Amino acid sequence: MHIPDDQFDRSDTGQLLSRHRDNCSKLRAMVSCLGKAIIDFAPDAKGGWSIREHVIHVADTQARTFVAYRRLVADGDTEVDLGYDDHDDFTRLVKYDSLDLEDSLEVVEILGRVMANHMSQMTDQQMEGSRTNQSQRTITVKRLLWVNVLHLEDHLAQIERNLDLCAEVNGGTVWLL
Repeated sequence: MHIPDDQFDRSDTGQLLSRHRDNCSKLRAMVSCLGKAIIDFAPDAKGGWSIREHVIHVADTQARTFVAYRRLVADGDTEVDLGYDDHDDFTRLVKYDSLDLEDSLEVVEILGRVMANHMSQMTDQQMEGSRTNQSQRTITVKRLLWVNVLHLEDHLAQIERNLDLCAEVNGGTVWLL
């Protein structure tokens, strides 16, 4: 997910951390009562992911963000790569369609909680302290948090879209447990 620098949200850190925590909780709440059929329903749209694939992707990204923020704080390493060159190829190779949903939800919650708790103890100076990577892009802990918040919100919206599409296909019914 590439977000231009000029769109960087200057919200205070507390607001971003609150959104981050809320998003992690909302993800579990959205999917915990769904049956397997809806979790594995994939829209017909080219490259449309199932809810399972969205959740597992979010867990992967949460893990990558966690490592990136720790490296940035601990040793100033700014070679941060949160994306994949080819999402569909990566998804297929890692077998997103067959991985355990509950494990991925736990990864999102645990890493999200640890990251948010630590960031809430950081000073504004630590959150805003910038480093410039080899491509001359300024990286801050706050920016990593902001990108992670937007990424999760994007996938929550896609999951909601899947629920709506599944309901359309099934005459207004979404299968619960």
